Amino acid sequence: MRNIFKNTIGLLGLVAMIYSCKQDNPLGPELVSVNDSFNPSSVVITADVEFDSGNANPNVASNWGQNATFELMIKGDVSGAIKTYKGTASSFNTKFDGLSSNIYFFKTGENASVELKLIGYDSIFVCSNTIKIKKPFKFDGETKDGVSYFLIDGFDGKATIPLHSGSPSIDQKDIDVSFDITNSMSIQEGNSLYLAGTDANSNSWCGDVNHEHLGDLLDKDTNQLSDLPIDSGIDPSDLYFNAFIYGTGAKSTAVEFKIAEIDGGDTLNTRFDIAKWLKGDSTARAELILTAYSTSVNDSWIFDVIVDWEGWKLVSIPYSQFRAANDPTNGGGGDRVKESFRISGVTVSLLSYPEVGESVSTYIDCIMLTTGGKANYN
Repeated sequence: MRNIFKNTIGLLGLVAMIYSCKQDNPLGPELVSVNDSFNPSSVVITADVEFDSGNANPNVASNWGQNATFELMIKGDVSGAIKTYKGTASSFNTKFDGLSSNIYFFKTGENASVELKLIGYDSIFVCSNTIKIKKPFKFDGETKDGVSYFLIDGFDGKATIPLHSGSPSIDQKDIDVSFDITNSMSIQEGNSLYLAGTDANSNSWCGDVNHEHLGDLLDKDTNQLSDLPIDSGIDPSDLYFNAFIYGTGAKSTAVEFKIAEIDGGDTLNTRFDIAKWLKGDSTARAELILTAYSTSVNDSWIFDVIVDWEGWKLVSIPYSQFRAANDPTNGGGGDRVKESFRISGVTVSLLSYPEVGESVSTYIDCIMLTTGGKANYN
């Protein structure tokens, strides 16, 4: 009798556990297959022929006549970008926003096909029209979902104040150091920056590229004061440096981001104060001050990204996690207080780190500064 009682309690416990699992761990929405009456010739897919960011988004629609689980994809024929819509319905209609669902961006001039998959039917339906990507979605200078974007460099000539890629600083004692713009691979548009070298003298640093002057981002001749609204009220934890980095498999490859600030005591309390001080009443004065910018009397802040993966990856680093440069002659000579509104220039370095003396390589693309949160391109 005692054994029957134990077994009954055990069975009830098992049933209760199974019920609890069903409640707490749902498997997701039920997949619905097309039924035997499905007629593939009745499927209709339509798409407007052009996407131009800033104009009306193209309409994409399909109808297959019965309730079924579907996956509709818009696929760039060059970029590898794919926008995916999923659900269960008998039809679908949307405005294509130009964004992708994977890591790649749609590229200028490419065609994008529209494909439909239905659960229970093996073949893929393809729209007879393709969408021409005349002008991809533009993040630079835009605010989306509360996040504001400013492009540092995408290496396609579209940044307002790009890095001075044509004049990298290179460790002359290292071997085969390259900082080259290349079209062999990219995340957005056509180019990325290829970084490679062998740390022959085992000092870790292979070379770097930076803004021509490390005060360029605060030169008031640019549109920075409106396009890059970093002022005294922006907390470093709400300011992100974002970049796509490609891991080639070369061990001990690291990318170092260094952010320069202009310190100026009590007289330079806002970005506008600094821009006005740089310029004064003379363009020649601004050029002189920018050229004479010295890291020995200003702060620099550093973050090292160890590239221990293969393929593309988006990294987003809050400014609050950057550390102060230790060398007083190389970015450690300011007031040692992190102040976002003083950000004036960016340097990107290639390192052999954590192990020195290695042959290292990587690609980098779409270096973007965001306020209000990390970049979200999907």
